[in-house]
Amino acid sequence: SGVLSNKRDDSDHLKHLHAPINDIVSQWDKVVYLYGDPEKAALSLIRRDFAKENIKKLKSPHSIGDASLETYIQLVEEHGKDLIGIEKHFNLWLGTPNTLFLDTGAIGTPEFDDAMSEHIGACFGPTAKKERMSAGVESKVFKEVYAKLYRHMQSSVGKL
Repeated sequence: SGVLSNKRDDSDHLKHLHAPINDIVSQWDKVVYLYGDPEKAALSLIRRDFAKENIKKLKSPHSIGDASLETYIQLVEEHGKDLIGIEKHFNLWLGTPNTLFLDTGAIGTPEFDDAMSEHIGACFGPTAKKERMSAGVESKVFKEVYAKLYRHMQSSVGKL
């Protein structure tokens, strides 16, 4: 049997599946939902020009078109919330049976490896944490929107 994973290139259309669709999720014994700092995720998506694609994939009700980073920050400031759909996505997956939520900030720790091993019967060995390139943002509103979301994620499922 082994451990199955969604395809990195998303050719199976399972990467960032917008919600736990019963006829798909029911085929899986267990699910691992990896989440991280949503501010870093949003900045990365904008920087790599994947935001528009992810907004569509996550079925976010918002549209940012081909917004630059500066424009996206302004839109978040105006609306006071995540516009990509990270929060909606996370909330839709909460409560999904047999789902382990793990913070990517814990990758490479014994606690992360233990949780993976206990949940799916396997771990992937030492994994180096990859530093990301997204630069910080000065906007206090932007930072608080995503800090609040991150606190919500961690308090909903624990900090590991």
